[in-house]
Amino acid sequence: MTWVGIALLLVILYFALKVVGFVLKFALWALLLFGAYWLVAPYLSLPRPFW
Repeated sequence: MTWVGIALLLVILYFALKVVGFVLKFALWALLLFGAYWLVAPYLSLPRPFW
């Protein structure tokens, strides 16, 4: 493997880690918002999901 291949592999690995980090961060925010809605919905007379 040449140095170009190694550099390309490192760049791909860097962007793959960035994408995984973004997906995990997005999933945590979605879970946080869903949990907040689940807890607050009964007090605001909104329908509770999956209930």
